[in-house]
Amino acid sequence: MLRERVKSIELELHSYCPKQCDFCPNSLLERNEKVVYTEERVIDEIIRAVPMLPNLRRMAFHRYNEPFIHRGQTAKINAIIAKIKEVHRGVEFWAASNLSFLSEGNNFLRDSQLHFMMVRRYEEKDPSFEAMVQFVDVHSVYTVSPGNHILFLHDGKIVYYHDVTVAPFTELYDRGGSLVHLSTRRRTQPCNRITINLGIDYNGNVMPCSNMQSQVPAHEPHILGNLRQSTLLEILGGEPAASFYEATANADFPPACRSCQSKNVIRRFPGRRGWCTCGRSRNLPYCDETHIGNGGPGPWEEDTEL
Repeated sequence: MLRERVKSIELELHSYCPKQCDFCPNSLLERNEKVVYTEERVIDEIIRAVPMLPNLRRMAFHRYNEPFIHRGQTAKINAIIAKIKEVHRGVEFWAASNLSFLSEGNNFLRDSQLHFMMVRRYEEKDPSFEAMVQFVDVHSVYTVSPGNHILFLHDGKIVYYHDVTVAPFTELYDRGGSLVHLSTRRRTQPCNRITINLGIDYNGNVMPCSNMQSQVPAHEPHILGNLRQSTLLEILGGEPAASFYEATANADFPPACRSCQSKNVIRRFPGRRGWCTCGRSRNLPYCDETHIGNGGPGPWEEDTEL
């Protein structure tokens, strides 16, 4: 059943993003003009469905929005995390942020109950690395390369900081064919992303891939259903989901998938790797399992390759 394939859910709690980057579908939309909050019945349905997704491992509180537009959103995320922990102990929580609203009064880096955060500086006006670290209690820092740092915090949280002004993206995706100027190649093999990842848009629409957004006209045919009208299990058991997954599994790609170069998830070795959360691993940034009990192991990642 499709519900057994779901390993990751991305959940938007509202619509707003202040930026319109040319490598994001938001550049085609107007999501920087007003805030539309996700209805409570959509959130409640996700929480209700979590125990029935036996292989769910990650939940993200972002899609094409900036999650932390005010401190109330951090409190809401923490409340959702607490409810999910009551019914499913194996889920890791994370979010991505562009730091636009980081302040002492809205210190989501410190106050959130997430396991992991990915933050990016897209413009010079956004907080620099030196400015950001003033908001967190850092245990140790691992510098991957100029502009890329992994911070291990004393509360066990991991923050990955990427300064795009210093280290521009080396590869960009066309986001399900919506960004034609980035459509440079054609997919020839199935993508595992669509078998493990669900995206829940702020309007309740369920998308089969994180690269798809229900407001983009080219992606509308791939809406699997809406949580304001159906349960998540009903949507996963419905004909739109069955048809989409069967076709893509057989490399019969719809237009939205044909030029997408999103990475396929491939398990290279048994088990999983975890990020170090104590800062003393000999294999940073990964846990070498020599200091278990000193904050680790941390959130897990799957090895990936094209």
